[in-house]
Amino acid sequence: MNLQGRHFRRRALAWYSMLFGVFLLLANAAVYHFQNDLLVEQAEQRGKTVMDVLVLLTRETLLREDYALTRWMLTSWGRNHPDVALVRARNENGVEIVRLVNTAAGDAHLVLEQVIDLTHRRTVWLEVGFGDQSLRDQLGRLLVQMALVSVAAVLILGLSAWWLLRGLAIVPLEREVMRSAEAERLVGEQRRYLQSVIDNINDGILAIGRDYEVTLMNKTAREGWDDDIIADPEHPRCYEILHHRSSPCTGSDHPCPLREVAESLQPKSVVHNVPDGNGNPRYLELAASPMLDQQGQFVGIIESSRDLTAHLRMRDELEQKKVSLEYQAQHDALTGLPNRLLLIDRLSQGIYHARRQRRSLALLFVDLDEFKQINDSFGHEVGDEVLKQVAVRLQSALRSSDTVARLGGDEFNVVLTNLDDGDQAASAAEKLIREIRQPCTIGEEQFVLTCSVGISVYPKDAQVPSDLMRYADTAMFKAKAAGRNSFRFYTESMTAEAYDRVTLEKQLRDAVAERQFELHYQPQFDVTSDKIIGVEALVRWRHPAQGLVAPGRFIGLAESTGLIVSIGQFVMQTAFAQVAAWHAAGLTAIRVSVNLSVRELQQPELPEKISGLLEQANCRPEWVELEVTESLFMDHPDLAVKVLNRLRDIGMVITIDDFGTGYSSLSYLKQLPIDRLKIDRSFVDGLPEDGNDSAIASAIIAMGRNLGLRLVAEGVETEDQLDYLRSQGCHEVQGFLFSRPLSAESMTVRLRQPIQSLRAVAPH
Repeated sequence: MNLQGRHFRRRALAWYSMLFGVFLLLANAAVYHFQNDLLVEQAEQRGKTVMDVLVLLTRETLLREDYALTRWMLTSWGRNHPDVALVRARNENGVEIVRLVNTAAGDAHLVLEQVIDLTHRRTVWLEVGFGDQSLRDQLGRLLVQMALVSVAAVLILGLSAWWLLRGLAIVPLEREVMRSAEAERLVGEQRRYLQSVIDNINDGILAIGRDYEVTLMNKTAREGWDDDIIADPEHPRCYEILHHRSSPCTGSDHPCPLREVAESLQPKSVVHNVPDGNGNPRYLELAASPMLDQQGQFVGIIESSRDLTAHLRMRDELEQKKVSLEYQAQHDALTGLPNRLLLIDRLSQGIYHARRQRRSLALLFVDLDEFKQINDSFGHEVGDEVLKQVAVRLQSALRSSDTVARLGGDEFNVVLTNLDDGDQAASAAEKLIREIRQPCTIGEEQFVLTCSVGISVYPKDAQVPSDLMRYADTAMFKAKAAGRNSFRFYTESMTAEAYDRVTLEKQLRDAVAERQFELHYQPQFDVTSDKIIGVEALVRWRHPAQGLVAPGRFIGLAESTGLIVSIGQFVMQTAFAQVAAWHAAGLTAIRVSVNLSVRELQQPELPEKISGLLEQANCRPEWVELEVTESLFMDHPDLAVKVLNRLRDIGMVITIDDFGTGYSSLSYLKQLPIDRLKIDRSFVDGLPEDGNDSAIASAIIAMGRNLGLRLVAEGVETEDQLDYLRSQGCHEVQGFLFSRPLSAESMTVRLRQPIQSLRAVAPH
């Protein structure tokens, strides 16, 4: 039971006792008045009144003789008759005063004077009566009883007041005791809270006195406790807990933070190398802050110890990762050579030094010839190994001051610094070409590679890295166009050609937007019936200023820029509408051949797109023949099979164009959903005199017939070529021997001629 509760109950009991004493006094007074009234009533009823009205007093006067007479009567009567006198008076305001007086006591006249004084000498009437001995006895007992009760009530009130005053005197002491107990409780709670807080800190926390004694520690610090080292577990020392030492820390490896803080009274941080149980380095950072008492005197330190070992290890790992990321950002992942980013930096530095030293610098753009065939035939893993060997050869063939970089794919750049003239760059290019031509062995396969090299020179050709790179690239394409396995220096004429290409590209985009294209149609003949059985739709660009532009000038550009897709859509719309018009006009034996580019075949939605165009032109699928080049099957065999199957399901005829010019086509031929093979004109030109052309054409025709495919020869220009192809079993032919490509109107006129045989058609 706490002091506050006891104090509250003591005060409550004292107050209750005082209330009880007051209640006794009030009850005693009430009983007295009640008993007094009863005695008065008894006195009146007994009729012992000597005189009903003894004296009448007016408001104005009080006669002395009346007063004396009344006093005499009371005294005389009381002396002879020891009874009780009843005195009653009333003033002019109706206030009544009644008293019972023991006349034997001789104080009757005094009572009369009191009555007159109580009515403020304004007595209207006053009467005195006398009772008997019994009334006097009752009055005596009543007075004794009242006296006893009053004494008891006074004692109770006195004791209660004493107890209450005593309690009030004890309150400050009790409050002080309670305050001290509460303070101790709060201190305990705060200490437990503080301990809980520091126990949840991962770093070791110690409160250390001037004598190195640890007065407070958290759980982390306690985990380092070693009973074998602690001399006095009740008073452990900081160096025993943290460092398992028997003496304070000293020396540069273990500076003592307590001494440093005691000298400067400023926070200090030190690092200690404390090997772990296995002897591995373990680094602790000790951060110490001074503790001062209320007078500001130094009494110790608060020390936190943090294990930096993992942090330092992580920092080293991050530093290594940073170096690795920087390396990866500047080097090619496959070959380890510098990439484009580092190449530009090296090239910029080389230009800077060449400018200061008044020397030359050359940039070589090296591109492997026909490298794609290795990836397609042997897989990318083999191709990657080839690229790695090429990178090693390029580095070994150059000086250590030169830079070899890989831009991606099979393209490499070489920066040659500190040159006197372009002849040194030419010598380096020849050396690189020779190194690349050395046989390359990967597993059981051996490859012989060639490369094309383009060269640009600082300061002759350009002054900035971007121009040097662009010019070297242009020169490389010239080397490829010249037959590959060679090098070319950049010339200004190449820039002019590049400018012409850019200009032509802009004009071609305008032509697509303005629909400056038209279709010409070249007839195809059946060599057996001598009839026209179809036409090939050939696109023509009618330039507003240059007139008809040859397809060779813009088809390649359209394919490289992606404009071929828009042009192809125009060709299909126009060709589908034209063949539908011919069939509607009764020319029902005609089909139209449309060439598809690789870009178009790479569109997943191509079959749906063609179906929509057919429906829009009211053209039936069997009236259309789609021609795809053989290179498509070599580059994208899976895509070709998938897309062509969907087109075949629509009902269209599929033809392989330029057959025999690609590689590895025969391995895919049996998988493809094709109907016809078109023999390339390069094998028709030498017929029948050229033995190689004759052998190839005969083999293609025989193979196609055995596979159930129809054969079409393009580029037929002589009767001897026609006779040879017919003799070998070729089904269809087209070429200048029969007709050049015609406009839609001219082709319509030709189709309406009654005789359409081969012999009836004159060359155009």
